[in-house]
Amino acid sequence: MIGFACLAAWNNPFFLNLPGSETAPPRLAATVPGLSLLTDTIPIRHGDTLADLLAGVGADPETRSGLIAAIQKAFDIRKIRAGSQLMIGRSVWGTVEWLEYVVDPDHKLALTKSDGSFVARVVEIPGTIRPVRICGTMQGSLFESVERTGEQAELAFRMAEIFAWSLDFYTDPREGDEFCLLVEKK
Repeated sequence: MIGFACLAAWNNPFFLNLPGSETAPPRLAATVPGLSLLTDTIPIRHGDTLADLLAGVGADPETRSGLIAAIQKAFDIRKIRAGSQLMIGRSVWGTVEWLEYVVDPDHKLALTKSDGSFVARVVEIPGTIRPVRICGTMQGSLFESVERTGEQAELAFRMAEIFAWSLDFYTDPREGDEFCLLVEKK
């Protein structure tokens, strides 16, 4: 019933003008049983600070300092990268309830509200590791050939490191040579 009331409230101009709604359209998500929250996905650009991003969603100075203090206990905020995203869950009144930031493919920063204060921790992202076969044909450089299989150039770097003592990837491979790798993906 709460979710329905919140959805109906979106027709009210007061709710349409919540802080931060002009940068990214919020969407309703039931993340806590019985409580609907607005979820903002905020792109992080070069030069953005965490304080600026939080101000952009309408967090007041006191809330911003509490969030940043909690995050600094678990994660070095200087390592937040441009090109990634910050997800923030807010109540329909605009108060920040949770925050998530993907640190790397295996970990994320999770900040939640507990007894009126914020608690942050870096948690493992659950996943399944499975073997994947990647095959391709040499056309141009090793890096171009690996990228043509749909993989990232980092895989070509790792492949070159593994075979560095037995292959010279600048002179040994020829156009049309085939390669197959068995890699683990999460």
